[in-house]
Amino acid sequence: MDLKTITQQQILEVMFGENAPFAHVNSFAEPPEDLTNTQRGYWAGNYFKDYPLRWGNQFVCVSLFSDAGGRSRRRKANFISQAGLMLDDVGEKTEQEVMDKIPGATFKQQSSLHSSQWFLKFKEPCNNQDWLDNLTDGIVAAGLTSDLSDPGMKNTTRLMRLAGPGSVNTKKKRVAENNGVAPPVTVTEWNPDWTIDIQKLAAVFDIDLDAPRKQTRVNGAADISDHPVLKYVNVKNVLSAGRIDITCPWVEEHTNQVDDGAAIFTNEDYTIGFKCNHGHCIDTRNANDLLAILRQQNPTFGQEYSNWKSQKHKEQLFDFLDGLDPPSTPDFLIGEAVVDVTPRIDFMSGSVLGSSPVVANLPAIDHNTPNPNNDIQEVLKKLARLDSRSDSQTELAEKLIKVIEVEPSAAKRINYEDDLRDVMCWTKADLARVTKSLKHKGNDDMNDNTPSGRNKAWLLDNIVLMPEGQGGYYNLDMNLFQAQGSLNTLYGHLEIDEDSPSQVLTKANPEMLKIAMGTSWFPSDERIIYMDDQPYVNTYRPPALEPKKYDVNDWLILVDYICSLQSKNVLDHMAYTVQHPERKINWQVLVCGEQRTGKTMIFTPLMKVFGLSSNVVSNKNLEDGWDDLFFKKKVLLMEEVWQPDARKFNALKSKLANNELETLNIKGGRMVLQQNLYAIYMCTNHADALHFDENDDKILVVQAPSERLSEEFYARLGGKMDFDKDFIAGVYDYLLKRDVSDFKQGVMPERTQAMKDMVKASQPEYVTMFDNAMDDRLFHPECFKLELVMDYLKANTRVKSSKNLTKHMLKNGYHNCRGQMRGQPAVRFWTNSEKVISMSPTEMFNYYQQKSLEMILTR
Repeated sequence: MDLKTITQQQILEVMFGENAPFAHVNSFAEPPEDLTNTQRGYWAGNYFKDYPLRWGNQFVCVSLFSDAGGRSRRRKANFISQAGLMLDDVGEKTEQEVMDKIPGATFKQQSSLHSSQWFLKFKEPCNNQDWLDNLTDGIVAAGLTSDLSDPGMKNTTRLMRLAGPGSVNTKKKRVAENNGVAPPVTVTEWNPDWTIDIQKLAAVFDIDLDAPRKQTRVNGAADISDHPVLKYVNVKNVLSAGRIDITCPWVEEHTNQVDDGAAIFTNEDYTIGFKCNHGHCIDTRNANDLLAILRQQNPTFGQEYSNWKSQKHKEQLFDFLDGLDPPSTPDFLIGEAVVDVTPRIDFMSGSVLGSSPVVANLPAIDHNTPNPNNDIQEVLKKLARLDSRSDSQTELAEKLIKVIEVEPSAAKRINYEDDLRDVMCWTKADLARVTKSLKHKGNDDMNDNTPSGRNKAWLLDNIVLMPEGQGGYYNLDMNLFQAQGSLNTLYGHLEIDEDSPSQVLTKANPEMLKIAMGTSWFPSDERIIYMDDQPYVNTYRPPALEPKKYDVNDWLILVDYICSLQSKNVLDHMAYTVQHPERKINWQVLVCGEQRTGKTMIFTPLMKVFGLSSNVVSNKNLEDGWDDLFFKKKVLLMEEVWQPDARKFNALKSKLANNELETLNIKGGRMVLQQNLYAIYMCTNHADALHFDENDDKILVVQAPSERLSEEFYARLGGKMDFDKDFIAGVYDYLLKRDVSDFKQGVMPERTQAMKDMVKASQPEYVTMFDNAMDDRLFHPECFKLELVMDYLKANTRVKSSKNLTKHMLKNGYHNCRGQMRGQPAVRFWTNSEKVISMSPTEMFNYYQQKSLEMILTR
């Protein structure tokens, strides 16, 4: 077999078998080291079936990943299984004695002039990430890389080059060593049937696949029974002091929804730890994620937790203060001034900075009458009176830092820090180092996810770098765009390692940075989404309202009354929108009827559920032509729709079923990429509201009754919708739990009689007059001249051309006939008789003459 003819598809079929279409691939022509921030999205990739490979660097991941919003996301959270082991840089970084241990390979490929990659296919795909991590750790340790620390080897998301036509290595180093030509990536050995059992492979290198993995540290666990988190999780069992077995908040994502393997740890510094051993959680979710979901589910939790921690730290602080010896400052100085003649010493180096006295004006402290409104200032005063650099002063300063850290007021926090630095003779950098060292004493996983956490991880996780054209950053935590000045002003007090927030981001490892082309919107938990293979900040936020079981019978009565036989379809449409906001329903709802019958009220709760992701649209909004009404919206309620002009309706029509990526034209000249996922509900009291034909399959038209229910009913239901939050939460709960397993989002359930009536009502005046003329037998439907009909219509309507009329006639079963008799002029006429169209030209001529005579005689 000529190895040069092996294609990318053949390689993927060997690696993944029938799942080859779902292999994760990506490609780009540029040297990988030269990719700009705006080009980092080239690494995103997608399923092989959806991704056309380009000439240049071509890659495939050794693992398969689950669908994430219609595309492949190469992340551990989406991991399904790994097909085999990829050995990189074999021959360049690998010792010969180690290579000799490798039992074989499914295929080998030359990835550059001096290096190759080997793929060892597992007999069965492996979905145990602990086994895979232990295997790669052990093989790397055995010497398969020269420095024993190749990070790329230790990851189920590992990419390998994909050989085949058009696949080359454009790394600068590889091009240079190949005389300036990008070396092709080619197969050098091909054994498509060769596989190995993962346990046998592990045995070759004496690797224990079942060795325990490093778990989250819980060294500071302590029994804290009043910890606020315990009120908001399902506690199943207390394992030991500070170690509690709980139901994982993401239990629905566990295989078979298994409810085990999750625990939280309450720590002596009042933080928490979290660990879940299920595949969707084990490497992707920690204490910060748990706190985030609790804040999302319970709007008051964040403030409650902050207040509780603040109080606990204060209690610790004042307990410590009560146990201190009296201050060393003489009593006669209290109330006047405290003079500190202690030389100023650099906190880190110990070098003397100067011996100039530091004078702090400190008013007298009344120890018998504590002032709870100024307790931090009291501690600062006592701190100033302790022996400088004594153990007591240092410990008190550390406890004070913990209290300041959770101070909810940014202004007070800054003032307290300034006072603390003055008392301790610290620079800002000194304070940052002390704060950092205090955090390292605890558990790294337990840091609260707040700006005051003073760690780089917060900035790197929550601040997204925008490209140069955007000129700034996006704050994921606040869901807003910030210029550099705004970012530094808001978080400038952090000054981590003497760097401002923007400097921290500038100096960060590029792999740690979040980078986006701009903002977009997609209903998912992903904070960064890919549009046209480019990363964008996802500005979507899920409904803030919590579902709650509640009596919503009045609302259901109204839906049933307004929608009658279509109430199931309308309720299913709303329920599917709530349960699957990331999907597009290819048909929408139009309710037509008299004013003030409650048409819009049936959709009002849905609008309140989606909040900022919903929009009420007027007819004028539709005619303005701007796309602002669709920007960041899932649910649109269009009131009093009336677009009888077919051209205007066509602009709206494109929004009904299309689910493509669109460019929205926003006022001010801004263009925004956003996928069309709109759920559109329209109401109208116009019989001719929209101009469409009866074969249209994009709108379910519902005819509302003309009579109103009782005034008392509308008043009662309106009051619940406007003032009872639990009622809206109840509708949310109902829609979330409604069974939509048989709902067909791609197919409109039926063309209703109401739709047919609207088609007829919205047709042009001349068409209506033509139909009426035929019904009234003003013209014989089996034989009539078009010019006679046009003369009649022109005399009574504004019609000028027969072109559109003939289209209408042809669509409604009329036929254009031509009769011919030798020696006689041909005759043209129209008929709706099927028997006529099968006649010969001579028979048609005779038929026309006969019908003409009949019409003359009947007149």
